[in-house]
Amino acid sequence: SSGINAEYGGAGGDGGESSSSLLVTPRRLRCDSYNTTHSQVFAGPASKIGALVRGYLTRRLYDSYKVQEHIKTIQDTRAILLREGDILTEQDRAFNSRLLETLRNTKAKVSHIFHEMSLREQLQLIANTRAAKKEVYIKEGRLVKSGSERKRLAKKSMRQKAWI
Repeated sequence: SSGINAEYGGAGGDGGESSSSLLVTPRRLRCDSYNTTHSQVFAGPASKIGALVRGYLTRRLYDSYKVQEHIKTIQDTRAILLREGDILTEQDRAFNSRLLETLRNTKAKVSHIFHEMSLREQLQLIANTRAAKKEVYIKEGRLVKSGSERKRLAKKSMRQKAWI
């Protein structure tokens, strides 16, 4: 028969072990058609699921406000550095040096977020971004679904306008 078969030893088993053994433990898990181990049989699907989860986390981190802020800083700094002409004064050189240092530090911060932050910190960063986006959607009225919630928000905005 094809598929995964496990041979068990233990009480009453024909594996040559004593019948006094109370535990039934797998001695060997094999796939008949490929003669592979348990970890090799499930490595493909598990690695695909892991890759999907890592990809999802990476996309959410990339979309977070903090990472987008750092990316904007990197783009702006690069644009300033590339825009400079050939004739530079001592002040321009010092300014460029500071810009390069800013660029290095910002790139290190982005690297830290993706490679060195713990999973808990990364998930907190994603949660903070989601909460901030949800607030923006509520203020714009795009996330409100029920009529009572719309009325409550309308009254709240009226009270805020009255204070102005």
